[in-house]
Amino acid sequence: MTAEGLIAGVLGIPALWGALYYVKLWRTLPPVASPSRLGRSDAMVAGVLAFWFLSLIIEGSGEVQQVSEGAILSSMVIYGGIVVLLGIFLVLRGISPIAEFGLGNPMGREARFLVVCFLALVPAITLTQWGAAQVFPQREASQPIMEFWMQNPDWQQRGLVALMAIIVAPVAEETIFRGYLFGVARQFVGRAWAMVACALLFAGIHGHLPSFPGLFLLAIMLTLIYERTRSLWAPILTHAAFNGLSLSISLLWPRLTV
Repeated sequence: MTAEGLIAGVLGIPALWGALYYVKLWRTLPPVASPSRLGRSDAMVAGVLAFWFLSLIIEGSGEVQQVSEGAILSSMVIYGGIVVLLGIFLVLRGISPIAEFGLGNPMGREARFLVVCFLALVPAITLTQWGAAQVFPQREASQPIMEFWMQNPDWQQRGLVALMAIIVAPVAEETIFRGYLFGVARQFVGRAWAMVACALLFAGIHGHLPSFPGLFLLAIMLTLIYERTRSLWAPILTHAAFNGLSLSISLLWPRLTV
């Protein structure tokens, strides 16, 4: 048995526990406490945003993603710009992003819950990604940004990747996908369909087929965390912690990273 096969075997039981934990979380989710103020105008904006993401996914399908310092900086600017524009759009309509996304909710009381969620999330996603990696050639199994991280030991380049993965991506992606797109879709198609649709979009926009199953599962789990806490800080912190862990272990087990 290979080292990776042994790791997969060891992760089997905690991964099963993690999956069952999130199934239980789904089944025990409380109803939405208060109706969202996101409405038809948000549906139009969300539709345009989703269509743009889909066009990027289709355009980039079959192409090898090129990662460079310039590309990372561009991504940070684009994601940051989208978040700022969404915030301005909401404020102009009299909607507080802090209230809408639960950013004012204290996370201290949820600390234990988030730790358990993270412990359940890691083995389930790691095992999922390991399984997906067996289907693809070794050279394609790791995300390009992970290969850039491993092949460029310069502190400036690694610092840029860390900034993107641990701060910019969690804040921007959770605001866009969990906070806004999911929040809008939930109003019109319900919680379950909105969660699946946004998870598919989230996984697809990363442009890396071998990582798609793991990213899809990650998005589902982050959405469940968001729905349970009703604060966007919860998935942001969990996302950041997972990305930080992925960067750390990628140097040792690149095929296990998402």
